[in-house]
Amino acid sequence: VDLAEVHASLKQATEYAAVPFDSYTLQKVYQLETGLTRHPEKPVRKDKRDELAPAERSPDQRPYTAADFNEGIYRTEKDKGTLYKLTFRGDHKHEFRRLVLFRPFGPIMQVKNEELNMASTLVNVIVPLARRVDKFCQLNGEFSRGKGLDVGARFWKGSNVLLFFCDVDICFTSRFLNMCRLNAQPGKTVCYPVLFSQYNPEIIYDHHDVVPPLKQQLVIKKETGFWRDFGFGMTCQFRSDFINTGGFDLDIRGWGGEDVHLYRKYLHSSLLVVRAPVRGLFHLWHEKRCVQELTPGQYRMCMQSKARP
Repeated sequence: VDLAEVHASLKQATEYAAVPFDSYTLQKVYQLETGLTRHPEKPVRKDKRDELAPAERSPDQRPYTAADFNEGIYRTEKDKGTLYKLTFRGDHKHEFRRLVLFRPFGPIMQVKNEELNMASTLVNVIVPLARRVDKFCQLNGEFSRGKGLDVGARFWKGSNVLLFFCDVDICFTSRFLNMCRLNAQPGKTVCYPVLFSQYNPEIIYDHHDVVPPLKQQLVIKKETGFWRDFGFGMTCQFRSDFINTGGFDLDIRGWGGEDVHLYRKYLHSSLLVVRAPVRGLFHLWHEKRCVQELTPGQYRMCMQSKARP
């Protein structure tokens, strides 16, 4: 356990070095490694189901059933073992039980068994906007996504709060908000969810008489989209961790690059980075425009993103 990335972060050289988690329910496993070539979700095999739920309980705790299981994430460090984080519904609304277990290349061992009450944990959503600010406080000057998020994060003057950096083309569910709450802890972990990116609905549903309502489009299938594992803009962290790590590079103008810069800061810090595909977080399809005013690096990133499906 001490050698693996369980209690403390291992500093990573690049944003691609962090080992992502796979997420799962009792029916499905959601994996990034399938890429664009295979289904982004697959059924859980019967012989694997027991392996994915190695939960133990104390004698004074009530037994947990399949109906109590909320969600699990796990990842394997190839030279050390597999880390599991399992969440179950608690006895009351907004309460959860989390089990953290580690299976080294040997017998599995329980690392943690803790109660989590999320009733008072609000998720503060911060969305930077350009040319859509009729109902928001305005900043003068050239648009900078990083500056907009930074102002939003530092505006709060009260106690430490949980922040979700979001974009206007994102759709999320209450399931995602719980994932955000459960995987961000002040001074310990930050959450980098991998969202599911829609293909063009006009093409996907071309054989329909009309394009289905948005709610019906939010499904995870090979035909409807892919895991956007090259994006680092959506993140959940506590305000204290954002400020202590130095926040965004405010010299970056426009849209793009600031998210990777922050992600690298977290990888180089003592915080654990939880990165996993999330069922309740979607990037809605829209036409991508790469304007000439972007820096060469931003323009290259924009064109690479546009070249994706």
